[in-house]
Amino acid sequence: MPTIITPTPGRVVWLHMPQGSGLAVKPGQPLAAIVAAVHDDRSIAIGFFDAAGQHHSRERIALVQEGDTAPAGEFCTWMPFQQGQAKKEALTLTDLQPTLKRLEALEGGADHEKNAAMLKEAIAASFAALAEPLLKRLEDLEAQGKALADKLAALQAPAPAVETKVYADGTTATGTAPLPEQSPAAGQAVPAAELAPPPEDPAPAPAPKRKSTTSKPPIKNA
Repeated sequence: MPTIITPTPGRVVWLHMPQGSGLAVKPGQPLAAIVAAVHDDRSIAIGFFDAAGQHHSRERIALVQEGDTAPAGEFCTWMPFQQGQAKKEALTLTDLQPTLKRLEALEGGADHEKNAAMLKEAIAASFAALAEPLLKRLEDLEAQGKALADKLAALQAPAPAVETKVYADGTTATGTAPLPEQSPAAGQAVPAAELAPPPEDPAPAPAPKRKSTTSKPPIKNA
């Protein structure tokens, strides 16, 4: 079953422009276009840029959806990744076939309470599988939004104030306000006790005199 993507203003599409249109185009390359207004699912107004970067517009142009036959001349298509994402998010009967088969098997059962529980489980499993890519996409978008909000807050944050102060001792300091009241030079002053020279070592005590052990001759009387 073809997937139909509903166009909305602001979405990007590819514009296929034939050669000889009078605009700058490169063979095999579509042009970038933005949806300006929507007429219906297959007709839109666009603004676009040619290969030289010049801006142009079309008030009404065909938007070829999946399964459509492309017309001759100019037309728009969705980009491949947009079509792939739409397929993941589309809820189709094919996706629900396992659930439908289980419903058929439960019809006419005698145990209605058990059948109801099985039915609830089957439906929950089917929708969980379909919701997983949507939830993942939502988480990605939330993360991108938070990152953008953080960047915007950082850009809008006021720059820190810068202050210049002249202290009583003649020192000038410049920095983020508020600066300290005490001069940086005063804060780095060395205590007087550290500036005093170290005390000199005391003079060594004189060594004690040793008594002489030499005996003197006795004095004789005359």
